[in-house]
Amino acid sequence: MNPAIIKAKTAKPLDRRARRTRQAIKESFAALAANRPFPDLTVKEVMERAGVNRATFYAHFSAPSSPREASRASSSARRA
Repeated sequence: MNPAIIKAKTAKPLDRRARRTRQAIKESFAALAANRPFPDLTVKEVMERAGVNRATFYAHFSAPSSPREASRASSSARRA
């Protein structure tokens, strides 16, 4: 997957708070995806579990499938 999806939408590097937020969203997504198939997940469920609001979710990810893609990219990078 495109490594650019891991970066914020802006060109600025992520600060600690933004990295923590993105990690919470990715972990929330992974936990929910472990119990149900991806098409059945909603942004609302992911954001509620992560403790962020919808605007924050979309500030970090451009589409509902983005956390899944970011998780795959980061796990692929760790294996390499």
